[in-house]
Amino acid sequence: MSLPETEKVVRSICQACHCECGVLIEVRNGKVVNVKGDPDHPMNRGFVCIKGRVQPEVLYHPDRLLYPLKQTGGRGSGKWVRVTWDQALDEIAGRLTTIREKYGPESLATIHGTGPRSTTISTALLANALGSPNVIRGDQASHDHRFLGSGDFVSHILKEADKKLSLRQKSALHLPK
Repeated sequence: MSLPETEKVVRSICQACHCECGVLIEVRNGKVVNVKGDPDHPMNRGFVCIKGRVQPEVLYHPDRLLYPLKQTGGRGSGKWVRVTWDQALDEIAGRLTTIREKYGPESLATIHGTGPRSTTISTALLANALGSPNVIRGDQASHDHRFLGSGDFVSHILKEADKKLSLRQKSALHLPK
């Protein structure tokens, strides 16, 4: 049975987490309408978790960010303005450079959660480019939330950075005291 020209099924890999399950993506009139597990994929054999199945909702959610926003009011004010990609990237690069120059590269860290594995590489490359040895990977992050939330991780980092950060800067980071 062939599908009408406006419908097709695309074999792909789910990018909702680092498992990278095989999926079949149903497309109708150029829009993703369903994601299901690929029964021919050797790893997941047709299974796909809820994160994979809801990707069409994520993709087309009305609150999904499609462009950079810059906060214009104080934290929690809900005031944001749209900026260009060039402006956003320039400002982020400038702030990272300032932090690195002022406090040293060890004051920066990258963390990769349970996204696609390729981003594990890119976050490590970013840390390397910044001169930072501080990289937390997705396979660690799934369990490190207990460590991070306990304050032990924060205490360890703050012991190293205590001489470099003022009390005002620490409270602005909203870290446990």
